[in-house]
Amino acid sequence: MSQWNPAAPLYDNLDQRNIQVWGTTQQPRMLLGGCYQWQFPNAMPWTAQPPNAAPIAAVVPALPAPNLPAAAALTNMDLHRFMNIIATVPPAGNRILLVGPITVPNGLRSDLLGDASAPVFNSIVNPIIANALAGQLPANIVPEDQQAVAPGQYLCFLQDVTNAQHILVYGPTLKQNSVLTRQVTRANTGTATGALTPATKLTRQKDFRPDTRARDMICRVTGVPVPLRARGANFSAFEAAHVWGHGMVKDVIYITSFEPGPVQAVLRQLVQSDADKPRNGLLMLAHMHVFFDDYQLSFSRPAPNSLVPRGYKFERGGATGFTPGLPMFASQGDPAIAATAPEFLDFHFKTALLWHVGGTGRPRPARIQP
Repeated sequence: MSQWNPAAPLYDNLDQRNIQVWGTTQQPRMLLGGCYQWQFPNAMPWTAQPPNAAPIAAVVPALPAPNLPAAAALTNMDLHRFMNIIATVPPAGNRILLVGPITVPNGLRSDLLGDASAPVFNSIVNPIIANALAGQLPANIVPEDQQAVAPGQYLCFLQDVTNAQHILVYGPTLKQNSVLTRQVTRANTGTATGALTPATKLTRQKDFRPDTRARDMICRVTGVPVPLRARGANFSAFEAAHVWGHGMVKDVIYITSFEPGPVQAVLRQLVQSDADKPRNGLLMLAHMHVFFDDYQLSFSRPAPNSLVPRGYKFERGGATGFTPGLPMFASQGDPAIAATAPEFLDFHFKTALLWHVGGTGRPRPARIQP
């Protein structure tokens, strides 16, 4: 989470998010995170002009609404999953309760609840707790369902799992992000003439690219098929991307040290055995590979019973040309080649959330104290 200073300039990623989630503790005030509901692209909370700067709307012109006839929206369940992934586990016997969207009081410099004074903020939070204790739960509790989550401001509480009327203020700590940077992996995954760096010359496996190509034969992100021709498939614009970054392999012990024991063991074994094999690969168009390596897009199963991962983006201007809300496109090539390991995809998704959803997102302005 990030401490919020209402007297400081608005944070850099305000123009990228139309959903903000706030902790309900008063001291310090916490911005837990934010994300982008792509189904409502023009519902953005930029109403304030930062000091000595042009209005955000003038700096970042409005983007056209994407055409998403077959794509799912960001859902209420997604918002719950985001918060449960980026925040530390609640105290035993409690769960995270999200309430919103919250009507923002008039007179603030922005549409951000964090800018409310302490009395105003308490006048919003305290009645929710008192009314719940009296048996009247808030009508705008966010259900864990597949309905589209509405843009706006949300509050995070603790709720007793055995007594729904018992609600407490909550300011959870964000999980530590073990992936602070990711070495670009594109050099050896494009065309056959792609240049190699000295580091990759020593460690790359020659079968990773041809096997990933042969299995997928389609951009798994956009659904663009590999063009076929008499002299062979045209892979010129396609690259075999590593899900677990190739530059992260040497740091696997540190990177996984923050994971629960069973997850830690599985990831370490997978990285040791499959880091440069198709189980850690996805074929995608070159520009999507850049976005994927920057965690601007990622894939995750939207519900526990889901079999096919769904695509997500986290910021308004992220992953240009990517349509979020669509299932990952299925491989169209050799089914005998091992599929991508879901554990690699799960870790990529968690890292994407910690990079782009947690706190103020990336880059973190100097005014925010971790």
